[in-house]
Amino acid sequence: MRDRRRGIVRAVAAPLLVGLSAACGPGDNVPTFEVDAFWPMPLEYPNILGPVSGVTVADDGNILIVTRQDGFSNANEVNVVTETGDCCRPTAAVVEYAPDGSHVREWGGPDMGYPWPNRPHAIAVDGDGNVWIGGGVAAAGRGGGRGRFGGRGGAAAGP
Repeated sequence: MRDRRRGIVRAVAAPLLVGLSAACGPGDNVPTFEVDAFWPMPLEYPNILGPVSGVTVADDGNILIVTRQDGFSNANEVNVVTETGDCCRPTAAVVEYAPDGSHVREWGGPDMGYPWPNRPHAIAVDGDGNVWIGGGVAAAGRGGGRGRFGGRGGAAAGP
């Protein structure tokens, strides 16, 4: 009985594997990527970019990223934020770049007067241009930490 089952599995698996390997095609179609060290352009002093947790592209081609504001402390491993503040300042939670890498604007964060996830995980722009931020834990309210922000200026529209 066991040998019969194995024979059936082999009879089904063999054509599937051949079909899948043929569908994959030759290895020369694999995309290659290169790091562009000049994208994005450097931020103006004293701004520094924090840990990025989400990236999206808007309809106009601009790139929006969401950063985690809790990624900086006076005791972090690179010691970029000091108690006197004479080194660096983290950007706002959402940073927008033009396709050429130039800084467009930044906005948002936990102290802006609207619900903001404690740990942002993702960012998206819907067809109406609303920016959605998703996180693991909501700072206030229901919804698992999601929030809709009308337009790209940071005005809250509620969860």
